Amino acid sequence: MKIIGHRGARGLSPENTIKSVETAIKHGVDEVEIDVRITKDQVVVLHHDPAVIDPNGRELVIRQTTYAELMRHKPDLAALDHVIRSTAHRARIMIELKPDVPAKPVVRIIKDRLSRGWRIEEFSVASRSFSILKAMQAELPDI
Repeated sequence: MKIIGHRGARGLSPENTIKSVETAIKHGVDEVEIDVRITKDQVVVLHHDPAVIDPNGRELVIRQTTYAELMRHKPDLAALDHVIRSTAHRARIMIELKPDVPAKPVVRIIKDRLSRGWRIEEFSVASRSFSILKAMQAELPDI
């Protein structure tokens, strides 16, 4: 049986954060599932919902907001590349692309990690969008 931490260890730490991913790994998961979105300036970030709420209750739509601005309001918002590097090969990473996330930025990050000694077996992808999955498969046929 394979143990997969949903959004990291969302019951123990804030979901889709580096802390949540680290907590899941410390608890011995085989794989960590994370949700990704893309910012206005093309940074792939971990977040389940399409928007974050700032301290004043204002909704900030992730794809319409820069990473720097989002970080001012949600400092634990993690960039995918940073999360992948922080796992240091300790668990497989399942990246769930939300329907509004294009495949290319995620492919670029995975290819960068592969060029640095990571193995394709350390990644898996998921999406509700078949077209996103087909685009991922075209670029990374072994994933």
